[in-house]
Amino acid sequence: MKKTLLVFSLLFVNQVVGQKYYLHDHHKFYPQVIEVVKQTEEFVFLSVLHESSLRCACDPEESFKLKKNESGTYMIHQYDDSDKSITVYLKNGVIEKIVVVSDDYGCCAVVDGTYILKKKKKK
Repeated sequence: MKKTLLVFSLLFVNQVVGQKYYLHDHHKFYPQVIEVVKQTEEFVFLSVLHESSLRCACDPEESFKLKKNESGTYMIHQYDDSDKSITVYLKNGVIEKIVVVSDDYGCCAVVDGTYILKKKKKK
């Protein structure tokens, strides 16, 4: 049983890595992206891609390491500010959504909102 669970966990982690979650609001997707780089039992590693602009003086990519908390979600307070957070919610062991709470705006900010996977259109 433990071996089956371990094999299933390894397969699950390999499926999650590299998935991109897009900002979604009012039934519309936006270009802001958060990518799941790696997921373990204790941590989720995220990469935020910032929009490029001549007026921006930030790195085009920012990384975050979220720790699993008692409720089963993964969370971090951005820049050690209790008013800014990134939370990863799971459903049946799979990342359902990523929620960003922030009051920062602009090209170097992690945009506030809910990020979800884009569903592939059926052909």
